[in-house]
Amino acid sequence: MQTQERSGDLKQRVPVEPFTEVGQIASQYNRVIANLNRMVTRTRLIVRDMRDGVITFSDQGIITSANPGTEILFSLPAHQLVGQPTDVLLHEQNQQTFSATPPERLFVTLASSQQPGPYEIIAKDSQGGAFTLEVTTTASPTDEGVQYSAMLRDITERKKMEARLHRHSELAQVTLEAITEAVITCDAAHNTVYLNPMASELLGQTSEQAFGRPIDDIILIEDNEAAQVKVTTLCLQQSERTLNTSQKRLFHLKNKQGDGFKVQLNCAPLLDTNRQSMGWVIALQDITQNSRLQEMLTFQAVHDTLTGLINRREFEKRWNHSSMKLTKNKPITCCAIWIWISSNW
Repeated sequence: MQTQERSGDLKQRVPVEPFTEVGQIASQYNRVIANLNRMVTRTRLIVRDMRDGVITFSDQGIITSANPGTEILFSLPAHQLVGQPTDVLLHEQNQQTFSATPPERLFVTLASSQQPGPYEIIAKDSQGGAFTLEVTTTASPTDEGVQYSAMLRDITERKKMEARLHRHSELAQVTLEAITEAVITCDAAHNTVYLNPMASELLGQTSEQAFGRPIDDIILIEDNEAAQVKVTTLCLQQSERTLNTSQKRLFHLKNKQGDGFKVQLNCAPLLDTNRQSMGWVIALQDITQNSRLQEMLTFQAVHDTLTGLINRREFEKRWNHSSMKLTKNKPITCCAIWIWISSNW
């Protein structure tokens, strides 16, 4: 047993004397050591075959062991890492995040912290390049003192992907903020999620005020016959059509302040990767001013500017139209009086 204690070799066995009490103790001891050896071997195999790096270190921040995953991460053999302070793994950029902690004490501080991990640190490879690690640390009290360990996972690619997603998200957000159409999004239950600034101005309420409310309570529209129309109904009608087609329809909108607008409405589904609807995008274009200009131009085209009466061209058009209707019916007697007013009289 003393030899085994000094060497740490769990494969050694104590001699067993049969039919004696000491022999029974030795036999039981050998069974315990065999079970312990199997568990230790299994643990070593797991640590050895892990793609993540695993290191152990002392309370002074000195590396005491490193698995093959750590060798791959830092492109250094384990024997060059063991005995070195843990700050040899850290890049100088790391000081920007953990400025209050000395680099040589960082791993010990993280392992002793009451805050749950994991933590993100900037590590240094063998060439001095920086890469991002996700670190999970543990501190385990033993008879020989506290044993520290850290699991190291390279998340460089994940951080790059998160950065790309953030850029795309920012671009989409800026685009929504800048476009002149009012854009409203809702979830699959037709509860409002987002209003862009133009939608907030048109509907008379902020995105925060509208959040979570039913879309039919936010967008109040009527058709040309003054009948109330539900946006949820329009969305369901759109879902029954081909998903790639869209149709703009004209409605009269009344906002929270009671102001009225003439708008074009278009709704389109938001689909997940399985082509299942997870919400809707509703676009509203305020055409009130355009509609008024169109009506004004139409009125001016068929009316006299001075008197406001219909002009000669419109009169002749209506006369011809009425004459054609009369000729299709039974003959009747009618009389038309033409009055010519000349500016020379």
